[in-house]
Amino acid sequence: MKTNFIRAILLCGSAMTVACPAIAQAREPAEAASQAAPRADSAVIGEVVVTARRRDERLQDVPVSVTALSAEALERSSVQELRSIGVLSPGLTFTNEGGGGNATLSLRGIGQIPLGEGTPGVVIYVNNMALPPDGSNVPTYDIASIQVLKGPQGTLFGKNTLGGAVLVSSKAPDYHFGGYVEGTYGRFDYREIQGAVNIPLVEDKVALRIAGQIRRQDPRTGSFDGGPGFDNIHQDGVRVSLLVEPVEGLKSTTIAEYYKRHERFAGTYLIRQNFPFGVFFGPALGPILDAQVAPEVAKQHANPRSSYDGGVNGGSGYTRSKSITNDTIYK
Repeated sequence: MKTNFIRAILLCGSAMTVACPAIAQAREPAEAASQAAPRADSAVIGEVVVTARRRDERLQDVPVSVTALSAEALERSSVQELRSIGVLSPGLTFTNEGGGGNATLSLRGIGQIPLGEGTPGVVIYVNNMALPPDGSNVPTYDIASIQVLKGPQGTLFGKNTLGGAVLVSSKAPDYHFGGYVEGTYGRFDYREIQGAVNIPLVEDKVALRIAGQIRRQDPRTGSFDGGPGFDNIHQDGVRVSLLVEPVEGLKSTTIAEYYKRHERFAGTYLIRQNFPFGVFFGPALGPILDAQVAPEVAKQHANPRSSYDGGVNGGSGYTRSKSITNDTIYK
């Protein structure tokens, strides 16, 4: 009797051992399917669209080295001016020359070309408008994306893009009413306020977006003569975008933008003259040249530098299978 009972227990254990792999095999496909679904969704959500070849394409389909920065990435990194993206794009360097508004770019070691008039090797485009080197350090408010194209881009973006190009795109109008307002306060009495409002004027036909920013900060560098100091921030910017879709497939966007900065940049004082032949003529020429240069340097530091920038960009495109794009720019 006892032997039969032990045999029954062993048979039950063997049956359970055989059934467990079957249960595990049945669960594995279901779990794999449930885990595969989020991956597919995340791939769709994470798709990045760039305009490196003057048309909308997926980033993985573009045969160009591109660093694409979304609005969320710029906000997480607290990017307030264009020069701040240098830490987000490897190989991109901003150097201020003559003040905070004049940014000289170099990409992969290629910057201003030392030939002829010293044309830049990297060009910044804001909504397809090329910025001059003096005044290219523009604020980044209400920006949709920034793309850094590395390598020669002369075929599509002109001869001055031997090192690459930086494409800045602002947020476009849409047919939903909304907006935002943000304020920031920081060291040296830093104040910033920016905002935007999106207004649908005609349902699915006309929409308007207005964005602006005001930035102020007290001087961060003192002055020997008790003057107002240097390295302050005084900037104002406004942008108006109008979207018109008269018929299905035909879209026209007009962008008008104005930007102003009025600042005293960090001063550089002439301490002494240093010549290769100073051993012979330095003691005699030093005081003469000091008397000529010092007033000019003091004059430059005493007067603030102002820069103004504005432009109108009108673009239209046919968004069917074949597209025709037209950009009319006045700056």
